[in-house]
Amino acid sequence: MDKSALTEYCKNAPANTDDFPVVEFSTVVNIAPDTSALKFIADHVVDYGAISFEDTVNSETRDDLILKMRQISKSRIYTILDIVADVSRQTRAFLSARENKAQ
Repeated sequence: MDKSALTEYCKNAPANTDDFPVVEFSTVVNIAPDTSALKFIADHVVDYGAISFEDTVNSETRDDLILKMRQISKSRIYTILDIVADVSRQTRAFLSARENKAQ
């Protein structure tokens, strides 16, 4: 269909504006983010003991740094797993609400 034919075809159609929409698109394309990258990070623990400090710090400082890094990493993993669980919970709640609305 060329431009003039399209213009003729649409000449009496109402305008679709934000204030007075004629057409509304409301399909859900993706209801939840992909959490696979977060799961990957949580599943792959870093071996901080493999870090070479060479002669930059003494063994006591090295052990203290490694312990702190492990503690932070553990907290990060718990945070990631909480986020993944929350996304899953919100997705189930959304699907349940949508199913109840459809009935």
